[in-house]
Amino acid sequence: MYLRKLKIWNFRRFGGKNLSAINPAEPDLHVSFQPGLNLLVGENDSGKSAIVDAIKLVLKTQSREPVYLEKEDFFRTPDGSIARKLRIECKFENLTTEQAGSFLEWLTTEKSQSNGCTQYSLLVWLEAEWDLTKDRLKYVEIRAGGEQEGIRLEQEPADLLRTTYLRPLRDADMELTPKRRSRLSQILASHTVFQETQGNPHELTQTFNQANTEVEGYFGSGKDGEKVMDAITRHLVQFSVGTTPDTPRFGVSDGTIRNILEKLSLKLEQGNEGLGSLNRLFMAAELILLNEPEEGHSLKLALIEEIEAHLHPQSQLRVIEHLQALTEEPDSQVQLILTSHSPILASKVKLKNLILCNKDSRSAFPMGPNYTELEVGDYSFLERFLDATKANLFFAKAVMLVEGDAENLLLPTLAKLLDRDFSRYGVSIVNIGSTAFKRYARIFMRKEGTEQMEIKVACITDSDLEPTATDQERQDNSTRIKGLYEGGPVKVFVSPVKTMEYDLALSDEKYDLYLAGLYADKIKNSDKYGLTESKIEECGKAVEVFRAENTSNGKKDHDIAADVYALIENNKAITAQCFADILQGSSNKAALQASILSSPCWQYLVEAIEYATEPIPRPHAASTNNGSGD
Repeated sequence: MYLRKLKIWNFRRFGGKNLSAINPAEPDLHVSFQPGLNLLVGENDSGKSAIVDAIKLVLKTQSREPVYLEKEDFFRTPDGSIARKLRIECKFENLTTEQAGSFLEWLTTEKSQSNGCTQYSLLVWLEAEWDLTKDRLKYVEIRAGGEQEGIRLEQEPADLLRTTYLRPLRDADMELTPKRRSRLSQILASHTVFQETQGNPHELTQTFNQANTEVEGYFGSGKDGEKVMDAITRHLVQFSVGTTPDTPRFGVSDGTIRNILEKLSLKLEQGNEGLGSLNRLFMAAELILLNEPEEGHSLKLALIEEIEAHLHPQSQLRVIEHLQALTEEPDSQVQLILTSHSPILASKVKLKNLILCNKDSRSAFPMGPNYTELEVGDYSFLERFLDATKANLFFAKAVMLVEGDAENLLLPTLAKLLDRDFSRYGVSIVNIGSTAFKRYARIFMRKEGTEQMEIKVACITDSDLEPTATDQERQDNSTRIKGLYEGGPVKVFVSPVKTMEYDLALSDEKYDLYLAGLYADKIKNSDKYGLTESKIEECGKAVEVFRAENTSNGKKDHDIAADVYALIENNKAITAQCFADILQGSSNKAALQASILSSPCWQYLVEAIEYATEPIPRPHAASTNNGSGD
């Protein structure tokens, strides 16, 4: 049995279609889960925690911590209007015969689309209403069944649906420390190993009773502790009222198994109990209930928020590798729903196991093959090459895909110069290191009939034509490239002439680019000393000579661009870094910005930045260079 679908109406940020009534056919959020591992990723406030809390409200937790609906849980519109009703619906599929027997009167049956066999499903939902007049919760109820009104879910079957839950800011030290109702004692008390039967006391109970006897004996007659006991007794007699004074006794613990478990702590033998070590230990303890074979009739679902909490990168990888393997064991019934802000984890988990939460569309998008336009080969490719630096695309409001280091280094500076700082707009730039745009772009393309993404994706690529190509050839080539990659929220921006470096060598900033090329050559050949003052001065003089020669000889733009490109062709990444520094250090940024915005050589880069952020006002002054090359 596993949680297959979650539907939400008017819960927190997911709502607005109808504030006063629930239309079962139009949920505000519909999330599909799969057996095994599910990792919720996405930017802050995209709804990851709301999804986990919604599940927790319906199913409750094994720790039996109080889970209440509050006014803030009801959807609120921007003008302050509050939804009167909310609903959270969980659908379970793939029930075993034993599990079906536990929920017999609440089950629904349906024909499998794959083999036509009858299969069981269980629908459980929570409905609540907020009394707007009295400003309080009017009612909340949990029901189950196939009919709209359902049947109240009784306590015993409801307990079989309780989840293991690890909160985001977990205090592992406190949870593992002996105290009344400690989380450790709750975990152990739920394990079959610690269940007592009538007339058959647990082995630990016998051990503690024996310890109690020995402790009492130490404070008894003829022992060293007798002096302490006599002193306490003398004072207690004087304090007592009545003819029968109270009698004290020392003991280790009361004899119940629960009291005994509350005295236990869990520590590491090595003693290296930092936050990360304790967190791993706590997670290991929490997860022991998931694989209990004797509890096969219950749901094996764990909810873990911000699984990376207190874990360094290598620990994150070890934890997620184990959890992924745990869900892939033969006959495993374990289902995990995790949230994370870690690109490391997002890159390690198989792409089909990710669910991308998007703040702007208020939706959650499973990355499995039933939902995306990704081909089978794309999944294999991305599992090989989608590393932690590329996985930041799952946490962005918009994405820019580039094919090389030069674009990766230059574009963030260009965006800042245009007052469109990527960090402010939540834009992730991803260097795919090739022209495999389609494989990455398909991540954001959804199959027909599924909800479409609103995350804007800009692909920046070179035309790779020769400068001698005709306008028609350029137009046809651009159309061809866009046809290869565009679709849904994905747009392609093609360099107008040849490559980014060549095109910028046609712009008014060509001499700055030439200077960057000279710097790059010095840096490449002198890793130890880098750019000294004398080298900077030397490069500056070389640029002036180059400029003067071009002016005196009346060189055409394409001839100058060819010379600049020849200098930087083998040092593109270092040149781009130096060029970015030169642009960033400009003494007249307003003039530089105006030049960039009015130049056709920069236009495709500017348009890509605008698509990922927002439009940029254009200056009235026209550029002196139209990029024609003549």
